[in-house]
Amino acid sequence: MKLFRLFGMVAFSGLLMTGFASCGSDEPGNDEGDDPVVEPGQVDETVNRQLTSAEAGNYLDETATKISEMFDPADQKEVIDVFQNFVDRYGYYEFDEDYFNFETGGRSMLAEMAKSFVIGLSTGDPGSLSRAANTFVTRYEISFDKLKGVYTPDTRNQVWKRDPSGNDIVFRFGTTEFKVQVSGGNWDIEFADSYDDWWDDATYVEEYKVTVPKNIVMTVTDSGKELVKSVVETNLDVNGRNFHVKTSLRAANITLDALVDGNNNLISESQSMTVGGQRFLTTVTSVNGSHLCDVEYLSEIFDEDVESAVSKIDNTFGKGVTSVNICDRVQIKAEISKIGTLMAAGSYDSYTYYNKNAENDAVKFASSLNNNVKAQMYFGNTSVAQADVQWQKCYYEYYAGVGDWYVEPVIVFGDGSRFTFEEYFDESRFANAENKFLSLVYLYESLW
Repeated sequence: MKLFRLFGMVAFSGLLMTGFASCGSDEPGNDEGDDPVVEPGQVDETVNRQLTSAEAGNYLDETATKISEMFDPADQKEVIDVFQNFVDRYGYYEFDEDYFNFETGGRSMLAEMAKSFVIGLSTGDPGSLSRAANTFVTRYEISFDKLKGVYTPDTRNQVWKRDPSGNDIVFRFGTTEFKVQVSGGNWDIEFADSYDDWWDDATYVEEYKVTVPKNIVMTVTDSGKELVKSVVETNLDVNGRNFHVKTSLRAANITLDALVDGNNNLISESQSMTVGGQRFLTTVTSVNGSHLCDVEYLSEIFDEDVESAVSKIDNTFGKGVTSVNICDRVQIKAEISKIGTLMAAGSYDSYTYYNKNAENDAVKFASSLNNNVKAQMYFGNTSVAQADVQWQKCYYEYYAGVGDWYVEPVIVFGDGSRFTFEEYFDESRFANAENKFLSLVYLYESLW
């Protein structure tokens, strides 16, 4: 993987909405988690001017060296060993389904038929009554109480055995213990899924009620020593249409704090990551609009075909703003608008075998991005924009005449020079930093 992909992963995840006085600034956190510290550090006066593309390249080389020095896998050895042991020995173990019976029974078909009869009379569709007779509803309720217990590996059957006693979820294997504790009450969320079985001429509906604890604490210990601690605080008010999620993670010398708040008019997210007490990454993202926490309204919009829902999506989601700060050396700031328009423009089939107009569609998507996404790169917390980020078509050929037409970001410097992300952030520039960072990412990812 080339660095431009890492940079894109870090910077443009925020840009597209979906993501330190120096690298040595000290930002210690407490065990219970802090609010993210996202304010920029001091301004680096050495880059408080327009740099040439060559000067900017040298500055990024220095940044890559600093990042590489921050990530030493040896600092994570204890955690890595525990996780690797879990993955190697128990990662493929399954759960005995008899332990988890979330089904609470089907709803009365008489009630379903009565409801459909009323709808049929009011809409002039009495046929809905006969269809209801072939509708089968199953309801599931999922809660922490149905999951809690002590789980130990059954090596003979390669499953997790469950002892339902206790108030926590605990996994024990060897000298390691993984524990989940909850407190502060719960909040509920309900949703449904349905599908038609044409063979049986029936409709099956599955309704879910999920009870979520407001406060969750997860710890990983080995021989009594705490290696990982994560705290999640959540609150959802469906009627008031607002939510709050605060997360903190401590794993060896890596800390991550994140905060998400939302209501019908604004959703905002901030997060900060430190390595060995040195701040590595901060992001701040927000989007304004209307009905942003109205689950039913949003479900109706996104159930529609994207092309037919463009205006609704554009009107629902207003302007999005994001900023990414890497080690107080590199900042990317962006604004995005007309999200529905972008979704529609990007929904084309890029494969030329099926879409002969794929190249033109890619050009239109790039144009839409250039019109509705404004992104710039800064250095050293200054107000001087070093480069604009634009978009252009790109082609990946599988064999003669057949391939995919995509779009790719392009960096345009003040001196007029243009580089694709792949050209500018090539393997020679950030390979070592990227490999160290991703080796940790993939290792932690493997646990889940």
